[in-house]
Amino acid sequence: MQKRQEALRKNLNELSERLKGLGLDPTKDFGEASDAMKRAKEALKDGDGNRAVNEEGNALEALRKGAQSTMQQMQEMAQQQGQSGSSGSARSNQGNGGEDPLGRQQGTRGFDPGKGTKIPDEIDTQRAREILDAIRKKLSDPNRSAVEKQYLERLLEKLR
Repeated sequence: MQKRQEALRKNLNELSERLKGLGLDPTKDFGEASDAMKRAKEALKDGDGNRAVNEEGNALEALRKGAQSTMQQMQEMAQQQGQSGSSGSARSNQGNGGEDPLGRQQGTRGFDPGKGTKIPDEIDTQRAREILDAIRKKLSDPNRSAVEKQYLERLLEKLR
């Protein structure tokens, strides 16, 4: 679990760097989340499951705040691009092909056939079922620690 925790923290740090590369400021919240993840890893190393769970909760809260802040920044960037792309005309996002800062297609006027929307195919759906089944199987294992069971329960709750 310590290795998984460290891998998650490294992924978060990589995400922060990518966001900086897009001109966004990932804010102090992502840094706080990384610190909380580090403390959770140390708690796992020390065998202190309660402290690890608390630190994970702190990390999740900081991630939530950081994501909200990042979304706000992206909206502001999109508005600025729309304002600078045309002088008062109805054509927003003129300079970027109608995409937001992350390259997603912006909303259209009138009928939108949803060409950019990916509908999960049968393989994606089956894989999701397999993952949920694996989580449930681990949760029903009596040899799992209470901390891990609590984590799996929270994970299932988030996926509902």
